[in-house]
Amino acid sequence: VSDARLKEEFLPYSGTVMASIKQLDFSTFLFKPDGLRERFGRTFGITAQTMQGVFPEYVSERTDGFLQNDYNRMIPVTLRGLQEHELEIEVLKTKLAALESLLV
Repeated sequence: VSDARLKEEFLPYSGTVMASIKQLDFSTFLFKPDGLRERFGRTFGITAQTMQGVFPEYVSERTDGFLQNDYNRMIPVTLRGLQEHELEIEVLKTKLAALESLLV
């Protein structure tokens, strides 16, 4: 639920997420043949075990005992990472412009 009316105790987030995102090991894989391989084919993702080591709050155990990632809850982390990269790009552009002005 995203509605602010259902939330309280807002605090600004001042941390960075890129260091954590960099720890995630992405891969392509095939599911073991139990119908999932045929259904999904080659898939790109992160194992729940890898995610658990970095963002344990986004991993849950299913009723059958298998782990699953909650990718929907990872969207804000991804967006924050994009913001961090955008800020870094702006800083680098400013530095580049200053260096270029010295060459003229």
